[in-house]
Amino acid sequence: MKGEGMANRNVRPAGKQRRSQQRRPAAGSPDPARRGGVWWRSRRVAALATVALVLVALGGFFLLRGGGSAAVAPALAAEAQANSGGPVRVLNGVHTVFHSELPLPSAAAPRSDGRYTVVWFSGTWCEFCAQMQSYANDSAAKFRDRLVFMEKSVDDDASDASRFHVRGTPTFVVLDAHGNEVSRFGFQTTAAAFEALLAQVPKPQG
Repeated sequence: MKGEGMANRNVRPAGKQRRSQQRRPAAGSPDPARRGGVWWRSRRVAALATVALVLVALGGFFLLRGGGSAAVAPALAAEAQANSGGPVRVLNGVHTVFHSELPLPSAAAPRSDGRYTVVWFSGTWCEFCAQMQSYANDSAAKFRDRLVFMEKSVDDDASDASRFHVRGTPTFVVLDAHGNEVSRFGFQTTAAAFEALLAQVPKPQG
């Protein structure tokens, strides 16, 4: 009997032995705790990468919408300035606006050289304006003997946009030397079509 009692104390109940065996990983298999740590680290890295991408996207969005200076070819900015006859402010967006800082001609302040002014009302968000970006200033440069080509952002110069009842962009308004509207037109699909309209602007008299 005494021997049997000692033997019984050395034997674990079957249930406890099974639970102990369930906790013990098989030979060669990774530790579950270690697997969980690797999984958590990979999820954390993926989450951080997602946050970084979102921040980059938001930064690009606010840069485009914020009206900051655009990284544009200096030659194109210089051409826009030459066409307008004065300084321009570069506004970035879907469309790069070369916003003229000069006032439009008026009865109180007419152009002394008699040239007409073609005002391009546009916006940094204007996709149709962006389609004309590649040729608008190049085409206008061919007609500097008869006209001044000024681009105006409807957001930065809302008073002139309201004055000429601009309802959409792009809108091109042709003014005489005293600021009176002579004609207007809208989006042109090609440089040739755009230049054909510019060629109709009268040359200054005298």
